Amino acid sequence: CCTMATSSCTDLNETLYDQLNDMNVDMTDENNLSLMLGAAVAQYRYLVEDWFGMFHLIEESTDQYMVPARPGVGWGDAYINLHKHNWGTEVGQIQNPWDIAYRGISYCNIVLDSMPEDNLEGQAQARFFRAMFYYHLMDMFGNVPLQTTQQVEPGYLPTQPGVDKVYEFLVTEFQFVRDNIGDSNNFGWANKNAARMALAKLYLNKNVYLGTTGNDGFEDALDEVNDIIDEGVYALAPKY
Repeated sequence: CCTMATSSCTDLNETLYDQLNDMNVDMTDENNLSLMLGAAVAQYRYLVEDWFGMFHLIEESTDQYMVPARPGVGWGDAYINLHKHNWGTEVGQIQNPWDIAYRGISYCNIVLDSMPEDNLEGQAQARFFRAMFYYHLMDMFGNVPLQTTQQVEPGYLPTQPGVDKVYEFLVTEFQFVRDNIGDSNNFGWANKNAARMALAKLYLNKNVYLGTTGNDGFEDALDEVNDIIDEGVYALAPKY
């Protein structure tokens, strides 16, 4: 008892190694920033393919595919609302993509808040995935809240700037990425052709998003995909 009393630890503060943030990670270290950005990229997979993810929301509300109800199992009926287009707060496939996308955005913002200004390629990767999260949010929900930093005052609430402002933000972000990210083909990461394709999809639906009727969106989309074709890096399979 005497030994324990004289040698026991009185500092009960823990170092948590399963949480990466700007308090316990050197955010000027490129490897650590890559780990943080990896957490953001992981959210993109969850956004698309997680349980009640975006794929279910978009595809099961069309005639693309369906999930039959399974009596006694209890989860097949969760998709019936999508088949019938019964939208409402009880449809979990709407809430999940929203939550996951904004979680990914916050991770990207943390990285960008700490990343050195001269690390243009690193910024481009973070801004690409942040823009992709916002692209899907705008596509699904329209006028979404826009937040580009996590360095905010307590009680801060992001504002909804309007679909036109979100669209302009996305164009600016994808153009920055296209011009600064390079053309390396690393599995799971973006390059300039990924940014071009994202811009093309954005431009292609410009009239839908903004309620306009011009052809400039179509022309801009064509320019981006022609640039991809002219690179000669990708080709259609000769036999489908």
